[in-house]
Amino acid sequence: MLLPPLALLKGVPMLPSDSFPGDASALPDHPLDFAEGMAHPDTRGASDGRLDREVVIEALRACYDPCCRERGVSVVDLGLIQAVQVEGGQVSVTMLLTSGWYPFSAHLEQIVEAEVRRLPGVEQAHVEVVWHPVWTPARMSDEARHRLTLPMAQLLPLREALSGEREDAAPSS
Repeated sequence: MLLPPLALLKGVPMLPSDSFPGDASALPDHPLDFAEGMAHPDTRGASDGRLDREVVIEALRACYDPCCRERGVSVVDLGLIQAVQVEGGQVSVTMLLTSGWYPFSAHLEQIVEAEVRRLPGVEQAHVEVVWHPVWTPARMSDEARHRLTLPMAQLLPLREALSGEREDAAPSS
């Protein structure tokens, strides 16, 4: 069963970051600093043919968490990308997951790795999931937060109608 995007915003309980193996202490406690208004990955690759961090980040904008794809929120905007390192043709991506119980972790790693491998000049791509820092909704871009916000003006009348139906269906004493 797929969880709706709202589940990401309701503070799904997470396992404590210190309960996971591995040393992620060298990673910063904040998401990557992405410039607003970056081009869509249709403009894949730098015009001069260079492979660098910004080119990789742009490619990652074409990768979606299955729960957020229909809303157009990429792994970058969701704040799942913790670090990108490019050394020659070697690219390493460090990413977080929204929950320790995330059911699509292997699939999402494969999507990210495949997208990075498609870039010109990439000889090897490696994706690693880390558990520190813990992902929180604060990591999302403003655009992601906007796209994942439910339209309350449209939902309130439905809620009120359902509430009225329930009251009508309740047995009277």
